[in-house]
Amino acid sequence: MQVGRGREGWYIGVAVGVFVPALIIILGREVWGYNQDSLSTTIVNIGQALAPWMILAFGTSLLTVEGVTMVAEQYLRRRYRKGREDGRQEANREWQNWNERRMQAERENRPFDEPPPSSPSNQNGSNA
Repeated sequence: MQVGRGREGWYIGVAVGVFVPALIIILGREVWGYNQDSLSTTIVNIGQALAPWMILAFGTSLLTVEGVTMVAEQYLRRRYRKGREDGRQEANREWQNWNERRMQAERENRPFDEPPPSSPSNQNGSNA
């Protein structure tokens, strides 16, 4: 699996957030716990204790960062679609209102010179 571009720091941050506390606890237990093991036995014990924490730390970082990114992208796509739909509905309402004013003027035999909603002179949002 490829690391998402620009998210490398997040991976490291989450992994460190999980791994460092485990490292401190394990080192505290093995090194400062005043056990009588030899140096080689202590190093092996530290390695054995840290191995699952490394897997957990980097697995958690992958799931967390990619999961959050996936949820955020899905949310943003949904918001984008909703915004486009709202924009279409607003444009349709503007055209319907403009057309009703045009037809009312036609029924009353009066001139109607209001530009349609899509004309450049009407793009500033100042519809009647």
